[in-house]
Amino acid sequence: MCLFCGTSLTVATNAAEEAQALEELHQAILRAETDEQRARILGNGPLPDHPAELVDAGLRAAALLDPKQYATPIPTAAIARIEALRAKLRLLGEDAADRELGASVARYEAGAASESKEGARVVAMLFLVLLAGIVVVILALRR
Repeated sequence: MCLFCGTSLTVATNAAEEAQALEELHQAILRAETDEQRARILGNGPLPDHPAELVDAGLRAAALLDPKQYATPIPTAAIARIEALRAKLRLLGEDAADRELGASVARYEAGAASESKEGARVVAMLFLVLLAGIVVVILALRR
């Protein structure tokens, strides 16, 4: 596993090798120093072919969906990975796993929208406080 980009340096030929590649991928993500590096590794990581490893990869990627981190590149990379995994799961007829991973993305998106709205409320409140302070200063200077 390339620790810079997440590309697998070998080709997994069976489920055990795919499981090992997934473990290496997520260890590389943990060791990465920046969110940008984590996202790059996640985005370039190998996509398994076996159903159990596809589900494992999806669950590991879903675990990275933290609505409080909506402004970082990690959720975007995790969602892109999940969507690729879901496509493979659908091709294999694994509809239940596909739906569950889709639900994980939907929960993240709802949480991220809520976090974004909360952030906008905080910014609006700070703006109003600043505006009130300016008005007070102007009124004090007029006296």
